[in-house]
Amino acid sequence: NSDLVDQPVNYHGGASAFIDDYFRWRVGRSAEENLAKLQSEDIPRIEAWARKTGSSFAAEKTELIHITRKRREQCRGQITINSSVITPSTTAKLLGVIFDHELRWKEHVQQAVKRATKVNVAIGGLRQLRPEQMRQLYEACVTPVVQYASTVWHDPLRDKTHLRQLRTVQRTALIRILSAFRTVATSTLDVEAYILPIHLRLRQRAQTTITQLHTLPRKHPIREVLLRARRRRDNVGSHARFPLAEALKTMNLERLDDLEMIDPAPQPPWRTEAFSKIDIATNREIAMEQAEAARSESDLVVYSDASGRQGHLGAAAAVLDDESVTTGSLQIQVGPTDQWSVHAAELIGILYAINLINRIVLQQRRAGQKRARTVTILSDSTSALLAIQKPGSKSGQQIIYAIHQAAKNTRTHGVTIRLQWVPGHSEILGNDTADRLAKEAAIPGKTHPFSPLLSRERAYIRQGILTQWEKEWKESRDGGHLRKIDNTLPAKYTRRLYGALPRNRAYLLTQIRSGHCWLSTYGKLFGFRDDDRCLCGGRESIIHVLLDCPLLRDLRRELRAKVGDALNSMSVLLGGSCQEGGSRVSNASRTKTVEAVLDFAEASQRFRSRVP
Repeated sequence: NSDLVDQPVNYHGGASAFIDDYFRWRVGRSAEENLAKLQSEDIPRIEAWARKTGSSFAAEKTELIHITRKRREQCRGQITINSSVITPSTTAKLLGVIFDHELRWKEHVQQAVKRATKVNVAIGGLRQLRPEQMRQLYEACVTPVVQYASTVWHDPLRDKTHLRQLRTVQRTALIRILSAFRTVATSTLDVEAYILPIHLRLRQRAQTTITQLHTLPRKHPIREVLLRARRRRDNVGSHARFPLAEALKTMNLERLDDLEMIDPAPQPPWRTEAFSKIDIATNREIAMEQAEAARSESDLVVYSDASGRQGHLGAAAAVLDDESVTTGSLQIQVGPTDQWSVHAAELIGILYAINLINRIVLQQRRAGQKRARTVTILSDSTSALLAIQKPGSKSGQQIIYAIHQAAKNTRTHGVTIRLQWVPGHSEILGNDTADRLAKEAAIPGKTHPFSPLLSRERAYIRQGILTQWEKEWKESRDGGHLRKIDNTLPAKYTRRLYGALPRNRAYLLTQIRSGHCWLSTYGKLFGFRDDDRCLCGGRESIIHVLLDCPLLRDLRRELRAKVGDALNSMSVLLGGSCQEGGSRVSNASRTKTVEAVLDFAEASQRFRSRVP
């Protein structure tokens, strides 16, 4: 169908197709003008193409819609195709996205909520799954339904109505995952399950998509859409908003302009190999033996490494003689860690190792010495070596292509290069020397020509979203009990707390950590208890049950035998991250303590249903 869609996409209209779906749009001053052009110019061409190719368009699947907020224009006119009359519809579905007259996306969001709710109900019926398994099912089955094409319909700054419906979907799933009471606040459930709130999840997706689009080549047609979105980014008024432009308001345009370009075109399969071999040993012992053998088998051995210091990255390459004296080196200032990753610095180190080889070979030729013919570059980064081994349309492409080109140029001068992995911090002098030189180069500045990588920008976006989540949680009025016992949330360790617990144990832990439980204080608050008294006469709160109730003295003695001094801190006792004095709690210690507390809670029988 390439002939069918071979039309310019501009302000007057355009066409697109995907497999057997065809979409043609016209832009004009009125519905009548657009219909006249469709009927007189487009439909005859479409019908001629169908006759020529032996294809046919199903009239019952053909839809006509006017995209306008002028109510009087929305249902005007009709078109005729294959002798069938097509009248305007209130909605039209294209590649799973439901368009409405005014592009308010109400119908699409309603369908997404309906489908996601159906999946939620199905997951809820799997009674024997543990929280981590249910969480994985939610991420794999529900999240894609909710997020589908969100960059088309979601405005990250104004979309409150849609978000309210989508939050309900996530809330329902989290209550099932954690076996929580329905009265627990949504923000508390998000933090305990360590699942991003829906508005931040959609914002992250929009920012990541925009970032990926900015790595396309300058001549790519999507670039025109990005330029138009940038122009509309600063529009002021009550006119319709462009979700892509609104998402751009949440981003730093200077960082987007500095990003690398990734060419989506694949490498030709007949290309010549740049390196004689790329060797990655299966374990450290073999790798160290091979590194030692490389010194005798190769005419020249070059070590490359990267390192960071005080928020900056550096890379280096070094050559040592037989007396372990550095005879040649190069140092590169890579840049700040918020724009560059260690992976990128390792790639740059390998590239400059090749440059160092060329410099040494040139010096040998000018001095009339015997030139090196076989060279080994030793790097302690397996990720960098794997990226060089399989180049493609991925982040770091510009550096990887430069490495391959430099190696090919070196090969034309009769020098073959072999890449080999060497374990880091293994008391190999050359590697330690390269590491020291890289640390020295980790200072402010940039001495290479490359642009920041897409992978690092994704990590930057992720960190920004997590920071925003932490800020919102600290400013929230919900989850007061949880905030008192654990002041470092949101944090990933909560996943481990709940992950492997059976459903009945997760039910207990959620009660204890959220404060929404079957104890009398909570029962009185919600009207199914007349008072908040314990059987001992005291006020029945979580602290009272765990630390003070005299009726549970024997169980508490067993608890202290299991957890020791952790009983002196409610935070540590309930899975918090800090002990007295601010020292961190290890994951193993936290899990052991929480298991003991759950044993106590289960034996106390205070966290069972006591509704009359």
